[in-house]
Parts: sequence; structure tokens; C-alpha cells
Amino acid sequence: MGEKIQLNSEQIEAVNTIKGNLLILASAGTGKTTTIVERYVNLVENHKINPEEIMMTTFTNKAAKDMIEKIKKKTKKLPAYIGTMHSLFLRILRENYDKLPIKPNFTLLTEENDKNKIIKQILKKKKIEITNNNVSYFANRIRIFKNRGISHDDLEENPDLDDKEINFEEEIEGGEFVHVNSKIKKLSNYVYKEYQRTLKESNMLDFDDILLFTYSLLSKEEKIREFYMNNLKSIMVDEAQDLNVVQRNILELLQNDNLCIIGDDCQNIYTWRGASNELIFNFDKAHKKIVLKDNYRSTKTLIENINRIIGSLAFKIDKNLQCTREEGNKIKIKEFYDFEEETSFIANKVKRLLRKKE
Repeated sequence: MGEKIQLNSEQIEAVNTIKGNLLILASAGTGKTTTIVERYVNLVENHKINPEEIMMTTFTNKAAKDMIEKIKKKTKKLPAYIGTMHSLFLRILRENYDKLPIKPNFTLLTEENDKNKIIKQILKKKKIEITNNNVSYFANRIRIFKNRGISHDDLEENPDLDDKEINFEEEIEGGEFVHVNSKIKKLSNYVYKEYQRTLKESNMLDFDDILLFTYSLLSKEEKIREFYMNNLKSIMVDEAQDLNVVQRNILELLQNDNLCIIGDDCQNIYTWRGASNELIFNFDKAHKKIVLKDNYRSTKTLIENINRIIGSLAFKIDKNLQCTREEGNKIKIKEFYDFEEETSFIANKVKRLLRKKE
């Protein structure tokens, strides 16, 4: 239907491996999206699997739209379950609303400002100073709790806050080191519990609740879990290195020797919000692995240095990327005092490059 794409040997193997769990190791520029699209087309055209029996998860809605456009060029059989995990699991919740501990017409809280308003109300009630730092800290703590699969029901109630001495502790929040007031830190459990109570009273779920409620639903409702296990003949998960604990647990419940995960064990930039590449390493030990080693995007100079960095890592899956392009410019290394100086340099550099093109 569309123009025929020349695949390399590893891509062909990945496309034609349709039985059993599969790990596709793919760094940026190795033809990952092409491989996923061709694998889908192979499933629906050559192996007569219905689009309704395939789930494809992407990291962003934009990535899902781009993938659909590429699939349209290859087949008229478009995927029924494709999108971010949050969008797909929200659909599962809507389809099984009668089994949820919340009314069926629940509202999804998507705006960060709305979440912050609830936190401010809680702090006001507790007579805690309302500052941007305090609100941001609690919003991040709630997100971390949920992304690690920790329910508010699992936590103890509010501790004694009558500390005469207030200490400051250093923590990583949002990928940066921050100094946290010890009294504020002790309030985390209380704020989380009050936040969830407010959501329940308002018949709302926030973005991270989608995962927690889906895991709870599939864990407790055997018939629902078996329905999706038996009806999904293939599950393909992109950017597997960015999955958090709850997402990995949901996939474990859904998979039925039909899970294909695509990711890069050397790329993991979302650990600060609960992501881990643990699933990739577990798959490497237990299931078939295919490495997409040919890089079509970067220069030979860049790939050679990337291979050196990969080789120095303590935790990695052995691989040696190959380059299909010429040498390229030398790599420049620049040091910065802090995050602000780095972002300022990058922004100014981009502006200069754009002006050169005008």
C-alpha cells in the first residue's frame, strides 16, 4: 500500500518474531519506529490478528499520532489501542466503571494548578505557610508516592509536628537538590491522605490515579484481567526504560507471553519521578533479545564516543552501535556552574543558529 522500506537484518528479525515475549534494544536513530510499524503491519496483514487485539503504548500522544500516520501508509487496518499508557488505561477504567470505588461520571484532574489549589487548602487548614516551594514539594511527594505504587491507605497518619528545632535536609525533587524543612517533610503523609480524601469527595481522579486504579482493578477483578489477557494477542511498549513501578506491575498482569518491549538500557532520565529500566534488564535475562545496532541519524564521531561511554557503564547490556554516516564534527565539551547557566547557554546557542539560517 505504501512504499517498501528496506529493513536491516535485526529489524527483519524483530518484525518476524511474533510469538513469545521479546526485548528490542533500540537507541535513538536506530529505526525503532519503523520497526514497530512494520511489526504491527506484519501482525495484521500476514498473521490475521485483528487491530482490536493489539495494544501499542507510546510515551506521548504526539508519538502515537505520528505512528498512526505511518501505519496508514502501510495498511487500512488501524490500531484500536494505541496511545500513552495513561490514555489507554483510562479507557480501561471507563469501560469497567462499575467495578471502581468511585462514581462512573468521575472527572479527571489534569491541570497542575487545580492540584496545587487542593494542596493550598490543606496547608491553610493545617496552618502551614503557603509558599510556592511548599506546594511544589507536596505535589512532587504525592506524585512520587503514586508512581511507586504507594496508596495513601498504606501510610500512617499525621506525626507529631510540635518540633522545637527545625532542621533542613537535602533531597532530590524534580531532578534537582532542594533543602527541605523537617517539619514540612513530616507532613507528607498527612497532605497525601487529605489530598486523596478531597479527590474522593469531589469524585475526581488525578493523572497518576489512572495507574493506581488500573492496577487495583486488574489485581482484584480476575474476570476483567482475564478478558484483557485473552483478548490482547500482542502488546508493544515503547520507551520501556521510562516505566515506573505501577506501569511495570500492570504489564505483568496483562501480559500472556505476548509482550514486546522496546527501549534503551543506557537511557533513563526519569528516575526522579519513579521510572526505572529494571524491566529491560529483567527481560534481557529471561526472554529473546534483539539489538538494533545500526544508527542512521548520528555521525561516526558521535557513535564512536557513545560506544566508549556505554563500555564504561557498570550496569548495561553489551552492545556495539554501528554508524551508517560519515565522520562529522569533533565533539565539544563545556562545563557550567549550575542548571540556569546551562539552559541559558543552550537557549542563546539555539537563537544564534536560527539567526544564521535566516
